[in-house]
Amino acid sequence: MNKIKFLVVALMGLFLCSCGDKQIGKEELCGIWIQPVPGSHIVQGVELKSDGSARSVNMETLRYERWELESESIILHGLSIGNGVSGEFSDTLGIVKLTPDSLILRKGELILEYSRSVEDCGFQPIPVP
Repeated sequence: MNKIKFLVVALMGLFLCSCGDKQIGKEELCGIWIQPVPGSHIVQGVELKSDGSARSVNMETLRYERWELESESIILHGLSIGNGVSGEFSDTLGIVKLTPDSLILRKGELILEYSRSVEDCGFQPIPVP
């Protein structure tokens, strides 16, 4: 009887451990992620494509070009454009929460909340002059 109890407890522990550590797959992150621009009716965000490329949504000064998934973080690479000066950047954001329709990212104290867009809506990056 004690052997059966031990086996049941061991199997339950194994089951609980395996359920809590689900790895995030790149395919789960692919799509268009948007957030409202504060004080406006406009949205902004990023499109993460399955080939590792990325594009900005309605952001004139930040042009995303590619992305990667590393452990539980997204690394966004691109070009920052401002006042005639451009520079490359890489931004690492921790994945706080991912559901089929929402993505919450963190960088230090900054929390970014995105919703998955159901359509492209014709968003295009602003070309660099």
